[in-house]
Amino acid sequence: KDQCFLISEQLKIKIDQKQVLLNNLENQLLDAKVADEIIEARDHDRSEEIVVVEIETVEETTSGIKRGEAMMDEASEVEENKDRKRIKLNEEFEDKIVRITGKSKSDP
Repeated sequence: KDQCFLISEQLKIKIDQKQVLLNNLENQLLDAKVADEIIEARDHDRSEEIVVVEIETVEETTSGIKRGEAMMDEASEVEENKDRKRIKLNEEFEDKIVRITGKSKSDP
């Protein structure tokens, strides 16, 4: 009986030791999962930051393109105005020549 009791006590101790080992492993696994989740969250934050920066860059580029297009439109408008003034001045000059000489450039 004593030997059976002793063996049973030894088995209980071994079971307790195994339980402690199992608990340690579970804790390590839990720590690893938490660490993974922290890393994932950090990576997710970084990717969101990257997306925000990319969106800002696209917006800046788009607004830069729009500004450039507006400047080109303005420049072509200025050129068109110059052309109109030139044509008008030429017509006025032509009228003066006709009034003075009685002939237009198209007359032989």
